[in-house]
Amino acid sequence: MENTLKEPDRGFRIAAIYGSPRKDGNTSILMDRFIEGADEAGYLLDRIVKTDRIYTGKLDISPCRECCNCSRTGKCIIADDMQEIYKVLIDADFIAVSTPIFFHHSFSLFKSYNRQVPEILGIEI
Repeated sequence: MENTLKEPDRGFRIAAIYGSPRKDGNTSILMDRFIEGADEAGYLLDRIVKTDRIYTGKLDISPCRECCNCSRTGKCIIADDMQEIYKVLIDADFIAVSTPIFFHHSFSLFKSYNRQVPEILGIEI
């Protein structure tokens, strides 16, 4: 995805990860409210807020193969929809994540999404 902010010093970019298989479920409603609050805060601070919404429930995301290529090279060898998500995450100033909890655990598709993001982005979670 292309960075569409005209004045980077006057705005910020949010990557909003919707980790639920249901687009209009409670998890999505909560993320939508968060984005509305971020938009309002940006308006009050005279900042441009650009939000990239990523719905993981509609994406082809494979589980991690534990090959550790991301640790060695910073790139994942799996050719799935995560390749495009990495570009969005790298460009983001903030990452917001929502996921439902099923039987005391996050949704399985979200776990697949979360497989090597820390390694690719060089962060600890």
